[in-house]
Order: sequence, then C-alpha cells, then structure tokens
Amino acid sequence: MKIVAVLFMLLAALPLLLHHIARCEARCALNRLSRQPPIRELSEEENAALEPFRTCLDLGAGTEVHLLEGPCVEHRIWMRGVSSGWHSIGSVRILLPFNALEHVGPANRAEVVLSRGFAVVVRMGAFEIATAGTRTLRTAARQISERCETEEEGAQRRRPKAPWAATTLALAAGACGVLPQMDGGRWTGYALAVGLTLAAAAFFLYRRRQVGPRAPQRIVRVRGRLSALDIVDPCEATYTHRVMLLGSNQRLVIDPVWGLSGAIKPGRWLEAEVCALDRRLLSLGPGWCLQDDLRRFPPVPVVRHLLMFITALASLMLVFWSGDPPQVQAQRAAELAGPGVLRGDALPATLLDTPPTVGDGMRVTATTTCELVPRMHGGYMLAVPDCTRLRWAGTPVHVPPLAVAASILRLGSDNALRVHWHRDDGPFPAYQAVSGLVALRQELDAACEDGLTACASLRARLATLPQDDTAVLPRQSVNGIQHTFREAANTHVLVAWAAATPGLLVAQRGGVVLVDAGAKPSHAGALASGVAGRDWERMREAVTTARQTTWSGILQSRSSDGRTLWLEVDRERPANGAFAGLVYWVWLVGAAALAMVQGFFLVRALSRANARHAAFANALEQRPVPAARWPE
Repeated sequence: MKIVAVLFMLLAALPLLLHHIARCEARCALNRLSRQPPIRELSEEENAALEPFRTCLDLGAGTEVHLLEGPCVEHRIWMRGVSSGWHSIGSVRILLPFNALEHVGPANRAEVVLSRGFAVVVRMGAFEIATAGTRTLRTAARQISERCETEEEGAQRRRPKAPWAATTLALAAGACGVLPQMDGGRWTGYALAVGLTLAAAAFFLYRRRQVGPRAPQRIVRVRGRLSALDIVDPCEATYTHRVMLLGSNQRLVIDPVWGLSGAIKPGRWLEAEVCALDRRLLSLGPGWCLQDDLRRFPPVPVVRHLLMFITALASLMLVFWSGDPPQVQAQRAAELAGPGVLRGDALPATLLDTPPTVGDGMRVTATTTCELVPRMHGGYMLAVPDCTRLRWAGTPVHVPPLAVAASILRLGSDNALRVHWHRDDGPFPAYQAVSGLVALRQELDAACEDGLTACASLRARLATLPQDDTAVLPRQSVNGIQHTFREAANTHVLVAWAAATPGLLVAQRGGVVLVDAGAKPSHAGALASGVAGRDWERMREAVTTARQTTWSGILQSRSSDGRTLWLEVDRERPANGAFAGLVYWVWLVGAAALAMVQGFFLVRALSRANARHAAFANALEQRPVPAARWPE
C-alpha cells in the first residue's frame, strides 16, 4: 500500500514537474535571445503603444528589439483548477498583444521586446503594435497637479494587509512543537528555541499597525479616458490581469466596493487623484473621496482573523497527530515532579557504577553487538543472536569456525545443482531444466568420505536421475532433491552448532545489555535462509562485528548478576517524555486558545463586514456617477 501511495504521489507531481521543466527551458531560451545583438530600437509610436503593458506587467524601459523566428506553439496545462495556456516561439514565451494571435502562421518572423520572463511581440507579419488596439491606449493621461498626502491618507496607506508573513512564521513555529515528540536529543532544545523565536516574530508582525514608508507620498491629479485591459501574463498563465488604465500610463487600483458599484465604467473621461506609490484611486471629484468613505465605513480585518484561525486549526491537527493522546501526555508531564532524570552516559562503566532507576530517561550512543540467546530449533538448543538485545562492552566473544567439513557445507548450499529458468516458462513451470548433476554426484562422494550420514538414501535418489550433466525434471522433483540434500547437510551443522552453544553462552560476560522492551525477539542467525552453514556465518558476524547505535527511551526494568547489567528500555516513549509532555500541553492549550480567540473575532468580523458591505453598497447606489472631465 505504501508503494501504491508513493506512485500516486509521483503521478500527481508529474504535471507540476513537467511545468517547471518547461519554465526552465523557456528561461534558458530567453537568455540566449537576450545575448543576441538587437536589430533596431523601438519607434516613438511603438513605445507609446507598449506603455499600457509596461504599466501592467512591469516590462521595464528597454527599447531594444530582437528577432525571433520559428513556429508558434500553444501550451496548455491544468493547474489551480483551471485550464491555462500560453504561446511560445523558439521555446521563448511570448505575449501576443491585442489581435496579434490572428497573424500567427506556421513560420513566423517576430520582432519582440524582452521582459523579465517573456517577450512582447511588437511586429509580426501584418501585425504592428503601433496601429493595433485603441487610440486611448496610445494616448497618455495628462497630469494636472500634484500634492503630498495628508496624515490621514498616509495612515490609511500604511494599514497592514493580509498577514501572510506572520501566518507563515506561526505555522513554522507550530511545526517546531512536533520535535520533542520525535526525541531529537540535544537538537530538540535548539528546535524549541527556534520555534519560540518564530512565534515571537509572528506575534510582532501580526500586531504591527503600520507598514510601508513613513514619508508622505505624492498624490497626482490626472485626467484621461478610462480603459480596461485584460492581460494574460505568460509567466503566470493561470491568472488573467484586468487592469484599469487612465489613458495609457496611469494604472488605477480601485477600491473593490467602488468597482462593484458599476458607477466607474470604461470609456468615460475622468479626472482622478492617484497615489503615485501604490496607484490607489483616492478621488474622482465631488462625492467620490475614498478617505470619506473609509471614515464612514471603516474596513473590517476579516482576512487577518481568518488566516490566524486557520493557523490555529493547523496547529491543533499537528498536536493530535504528533504523538500519544492528551491524557498520556499529561501523565508524562506529571513526571517532571518525580525523581526521574535523563541519563546520557558515554561509557558503560558509569552505568555499572551508578545504575539508572526505573523511570529514568535513557539516551546513549554506543558501539554494540547482538547478544546470544539460547533457542530451540529442530530438536537442538542453539545460540542465536537477538539484535533487540545489544551488548555494550564486556568480554569479546570468540566464535570459532564451524567444525563441519567443507564438502558437507557445499553440498547443502544449493550451489551444485543449478536450475535454469526462462521468463517464457512463467512463474510456476511444470518442468525445469537443471544442470550440474555430475558435480552434484562428485560433491556427494566427497561429503560421504568426510563423514556425511544418509549417503545411501542420497545416492539412491540420484540413481533415478539421468546420468548426463543436464536434464529436464518436474518442478516438484527439483525442489525435493534440493530439500533432501540441504537437510542432510543441515543435520551435521546443527549438531556442531549445538555442541558449541554452551561455550558461546558462557563466553558472554560483563558490560551493559540494552533490551528493547517493545520489540519482538529477533533471531538473525536462526536458520533464516534455510541453509545452516550460511546462518552460522551470519551469527558469527552479528556477534563479533560491532556497530554504533543510538538508544533512546524510558527505563522500564533492570537486572544484574554482578558482572552484567541488563536495562530494558521502552523505546516507544521519548527519553525526555516528561519535558515532551509539558511542551505538548503548552502547545495544545496555546493552539486551542488561539483558535477560540480568533474564531470569536472572525465570527464578529464576518457579521460586521457583511453589514459594512451592504451599507457601503447602498450608499454608492444613491450616489451620482463621477462627473465626466472632457479633455481641454
């Protein structure tokens, strides 16, 4: 199921990956085009016709014209719930202004002006931007006067918008609260310090009431014809920008309620006051003053409370998904008042001299080997490694070579008889081709000379097979031959293994044994492969090869025989469980309090915002439309 989930995630991310690859290719193609020498400069008429696009898309003031040739390709992608598209020539994303799309052919020779991520076509075939569009979009608005903004206008301009930065920092601070449940050791303290710093920064950004430059900004009074220009940004094709322009050079940011009133319509000549910094429309003559409307209908910060309410809900979900239930965390937090301590001993001698008590936290990094434990297998008592019990220090265990002839070990390794399989045979063929029958007979003879028992039955089994080196046998017969020879060899290995078991168990003495309380016993060498000789070598490697491991949890029980100390550790519980429980509850109470407070403010703000919108819209309906200001 995990593999299926990973595959679904990869398939879901594939369109996004392809989209980013296409964007990289377009960026590289644009860089190559920018390194080519320009063919000419923009004319005055073309420069004037590009002014609306410079205003809306931040094209810059460049006037160099480059040549772009090739077929025009339309790209489509489904993203953010809508189908979006853009065009490219020679892998360079292009903006086709006005009716330039009607002049696209199979082979195009376009003259373009470069922008930050795409190119704007100014001439292609019969299309020329100097004569396209309307006359209004080629005529600049006239500036009549200029003044500085008032103190009230400055305060309104500096009102904070949606607290995206504070929300991001608050979510990051909430994510840092998960780390104590993950038992990250000394990094947990660093992560909590970072989380507290992020939370303080988020609180500061959320509480600030003034943003932007303090200096009074210019307010310009301009006169021109109002136009609406719909532009699809080739770099963000899922968004269509509807920009209101006064003339060709004065972009207007109109209050949403003003825009929905229907009183401000494109095509009319207007005289407006505009803030030069953020292009906000402040006034349209008598009766249309933004400051008067905001004083009468003050805005309600619905988005601020909504974002912080969502942040609180996300933090609560992280709380409940991060660890054990709240009642368990409360019990752990209560342990702070108990005698338990966190042990981080670097040497086993300190644990032996001062053993930890039940309930103490354990976090040690040790070089350990698997402990040998007696286990019954096939009627023999064998010393097998249990890697859920790790021995730290103590007397090294010397595992001698297995006292079994090499010919007997080779006979039971399944290497003499080779089975040939072809994919056309299917997963379970009725017959299988085998080879190595001659070598198998030779190995049997050598093993019998070295003391193998049951030689008569094994030779009788081989006598029923063809005398050639290869044969085609039923699959059941092949499996039976392999099993018979393997079991005959395993019997000798188990006898020798059982004989060496008492000495191996006695050789283990001293040191500290770390026992995983919640894990099932792991017997890495107890005939896991079915070949006893191979499993003996695995047991030998597990007992003699030391590996570094980090052991963390709560001590559940301990025992000692005077030389060896056994510590049973519950690794499911974090070593700093009491501290983690305290952090969990502080986090839970804080997120719940934030959710309740912001939920209350959000409900109140929604009702106030609805009342404000209705009253504001009703006032605009009774207000006469802005007076037309014809050009002088």
